[in-house]
Amino acid sequence: VGARARVWAAGAALVAYGVALEFAQEFVPGRSFELADMVANSAGVLSGTIAGLWLRGVMPAIGPWRTAVE
Repeated sequence: VGARARVWAAGAALVAYGVALEFAQEFVPGRSFELADMVANSAGVLSGTIAGLWLRGVMPAIGPWRTAVE
C-alpha cells in the first residue's frame, strides 16, 4: 500500500474517531451531541490531510519524515 493510501486511511480513521467521540459526548453530563461539531472535525481532518500531502510534495527532503512515509 502506498504512502498516500496510508495517509488517507489515517484521515478516515481520525474522522471515525471524531464521530465516535461526538456520540460519546451524549453520555457526559454537561456535554451534548452536535452534528455541526462532527462536520467541523471532519473538515479539519480533511484540510489537514490535504495540506500535509501538499507540503510533503512541496517541501525539500530535509527531514526524517520523508523516508518514514515513502
